[in-house]
Amino acid sequence: MWLAAVSITGWRATIVKYAGPFTWCDIPVDSHELVALCAPRPIFIGSGKDGDLWVDPKGMFMAGVAAGPFYEFLGKEGLPTDTFPPAGTALLEGDIAFRQYLGGHTAGPDGQHSSNLTNAF
Repeated sequence: MWLAAVSITGWRATIVKYAGPFTWCDIPVDSHELVALCAPRPIFIGSGKDGDLWVDPKGMFMAGVAAGPFYEFLGKEGLPTDTFPPAGTALLEGDIAFRQYLGGHTAGPDGQHSSNLTNAF
């Protein structure tokens, strides 16, 4: 698995350390820390169910849950539940939003839901 392309300019000095056949264990941060860096701004986490399992939808959801306490520390709202929802369920109530759609790798099915989230702000 390649985590970064070596040809990225501007970031090359930092990213090239992690470009290669590494795994998530080789990165010095966890996904929930990257989500927490977005706070206090709203973030939409979306993933497909079919053909998109390589991105780990449940792990993406868990990262959103784990970032919730930091959002709450800043007076914002995290995800409304820590239970992984069925595919097709949109959790849009908080400043961290999540939806796993029924399709494969595309942003199209989440377009309306992410637009609704951004329009709320």
